[in-house]
Amino acid sequence: MIRSIIPFLMLFALLQACQPEESWKNEILYASGEVKLVESYFVDDGDTIITGEKVFHENGQVYMMGKIKDKERDGLWKTYYEDGTPWSETHFKEGILEGSTKTWYKNGKVRFTGFYSDGEKSGTWYWYDKEGKLNKKIELGK
Repeated sequence: MIRSIIPFLMLFALLQACQPEESWKNEILYASGEVKLVESYFVDDGDTIITGEKVFHENGQVYMMGKIKDKERDGLWKTYYEDGTPWSETHFKEGILEGSTKTWYKNGKVRFTGFYSDGEKSGTWYWYDKEGKLNKKIELGK
């Protein structure tokens, strides 16, 4: 019986050792009491690390959210209009615009799409009117 428990206890101890020491969320509120900002944190090896951020409109709808790595935006960041419809999706790498970006009109139609490389616009960018018709196409270097 004890022999069968020992591997389980060793695995449990190993998994616990790999977990962050502590994690929590910090909330900042509007005067109305609605949540304005939520930051996710964890403590690892004595360092406090912010892992994500979510900002809200006063009506409680999400305004912006994304991950943070080494105190910089990293990965996909999304923004939303006050009614909750998507406004934009943009990618970051170590705090610098990197990768695809897409923005919508409030009616849900695409406003523009493009690509960033090392924080600079690159590749092909497309702009559309409010009905979704292509207005402009620009080829950029890089």
